[in-house]
Amino acid sequence: MNKEWLKCGFILYGCGLEAEKYICRNMEMLSYIEDCVDGYRNGYFHGNLIKKIEQIKDISNRKILVASLPETYQRIKAVLDTLGLSEFKHYAHISYFEKKIIAINANCHGAGLVRYLNMSKEFRKKYVIYPIPEIQSNSNKEISPLLLGNLDVLITQDVRIGNKFSDKLSLEYLKFHVNASCEIIVIPNMVGMGTWLYPQHGNNDIIVKTANGEWPLMHENLVIESAIKAGCKELSEFVEYLNDYEFDEKIIKDNFNKFIKKIEARELNWDIKIKDYIMKHIGAGVVFCDKDHPSVEMMKYIGKKVIKKLKLKNIDDNEYDFILGLPMPLLRCVRNCFNIVGTENDCLNYYRCKDEDLLETYIRNYLFIYHEIII
Repeated sequence: MNKEWLKCGFILYGCGLEAEKYICRNMEMLSYIEDCVDGYRNGYFHGNLIKKIEQIKDISNRKILVASLPETYQRIKAVLDTLGLSEFKHYAHISYFEKKIIAINANCHGAGLVRYLNMSKEFRKKYVIYPIPEIQSNSNKEISPLLLGNLDVLITQDVRIGNKFSDKLSLEYLKFHVNASCEIIVIPNMVGMGTWLYPQHGNNDIIVKTANGEWPLMHENLVIESAIKAGCKELSEFVEYLNDYEFDEKIIKDNFNKFIKKIEARELNWDIKIKDYIMKHIGAGVVFCDKDHPSVEMMKYIGKKVIKKLKLKNIDDNEYDFILGLPMPLLRCVRNCFNIVGTENDCLNYYRCKDEDLLETYIRNYLFIYHEIII
C-alpha cells in the first residue's frame, strides 16, 4: 500500500512498542497523526492524547493505521469490523505499507509453502503474507475484493471454474479481479495425484473433532482391512500379509500413465512444474507421503521455485520438516514396480521410528486407531 493513503491524516491505533518502532522508521508520518487510540494505555503518544476507540468521532470517514503485533492485529481487526469499518478502505496494518502483500489461495499445501517462505530472512524483510483460509475452509467463499485490489503477489492453485467450493476462488476469476500490477504465481494442486503410489489407500478416514474443526487422524488401509478378514492375529502375520500382497502391476502402471497425462495437462496452467521432479525422484521415495499430499522433499522443491519466482536468494532448507498429510508406507509390490529403493523419511519422522521398524510401527498404530486392537 502507498503511504499517500495516510497523508490526509490518520488515526494511530496502538501506542506501544510497534508504534514507536514504526515512527522511528517513518519520522515524517508523525505530523500526519490526528488521533491516537489504545485499548490498554493512557497518557500521551508524542504529544497526542491517547483515547479509547469509543471517543473517536466520525470514524467511518477516517483512516486508521494499526501498529501492533500480527496476533494483536486480528483482535483489533475484529473490533473495527464490528464498527462497520472495512480493511484496506478504512484501516490497515503498518506492515502493509512497509512490505509487499502476498496472499496464498490453496488447500493445506499452502500452509507448507508459508512455512517454507518464512524460513527466508530476505522474504520476511520484503513481504508480508496476508492470512486467508484454506480453500476448503473459506466460509466466505471468496477473497475480499479490497484485499485483491491491494495485493502485490497472489500465489494460487489452479482451482477451476465449477469446483465444489466457489467459482470466486478459481484461478479464472481471481486473475481478472486482482489489481493490474499484481503478480500471479500458480502452484500445483496435488490432491489425488498420488493415487498411483498408494493403491491400498481407502476413503474411510478416521476423523477427530478439534477446536479448529474436523481433521483426519489416519487413512484407511484396504490391505490391512483385508488382512483382518483373512484372519491375521499376530504382528508378524500382518507384516507378512502386507509384504506379500500383490496389486496387478499392469493396473498400477496404467494408473501411473494416466497420472502423467493428467499432470501434463494441468501443468499448462502452472508456473511451478513438478512432473520432471517426480520422474527423476520416484526411485528415492520422496514424491508423495499419501495420495493427496506432497512429501517434505517435494514441498522444498516447490518452495525453492517460488523463492526463485520472487527473485530472492536460495535458503538453507535442511531444517524444513513440515509434514503434510498422514504418511502411509509404500507397499512392497509398489516399490518393486517402480524400483523404489529410497527411505521413506516422512513416514519415519511421523511415526518416530527406524526404517527397519516402520511397517510394524505403522501396523500397530493402524490397528489401535481403527479397531482398538493392541498387538
